[in-house]
Amino acid sequence: MTAAQYSRGQVVLADFPFTERPHERGPRQHFCLVIDTVESQEERLIAICYGTSRLDDDLLAAHGGGVLSIPRAFMKIRSGFMDEVVGHFVLDHVALVPESWLDPRFSARLDFMREEARKNDPIRERLFKAFVACEPVMQMAALQAALHTQETGRIGLPPGKTIRTKTTR
Repeated sequence: MTAAQYSRGQVVLADFPFTERPHERGPRQHFCLVIDTVESQEERLIAICYGTSRLDDDLLAAHGGGVLSIPRAFMKIRSGFMDEVVGHFVLDHVALVPESWLDPRFSARLDFMREEARKNDPIRERLFKAFVACEPVMQMAALQAALHTQETGRIGLPPGKTIRTKTTR
């Protein structure tokens, strides 16, 4: 069996950890955006950006508006299905999780990542530019998660991360 390849713009279904148990597999699956992969002592870890279908004022306020919203119509789903019409990815809410926390039955990719997909398509071009503008925030959050794992030996969410100010999911 070969290891799965994870790339820029890939969407996965993952057991994202909740704030109450930041180092444990989350009880519910969420569509997440892959940020990076990290090799750590014989195990590959995946930095994933939290995704939700629920965009509200509390989420936006808790993250300074740092949410990338991508309509499902602009995701190429290779396997599995996604009921949500839009995926909202919270840029600074990134966890470092083992590959086993990802559901292999779902695989998708943002369909505007390749230049030829954006050619003569202003909507895909705008979505790509939004992704590129958001990428540094996601990468910084992934770096924080990796440093936390390196320092503590614990995977998951770094300390102090919450999704909404009124709830922790």
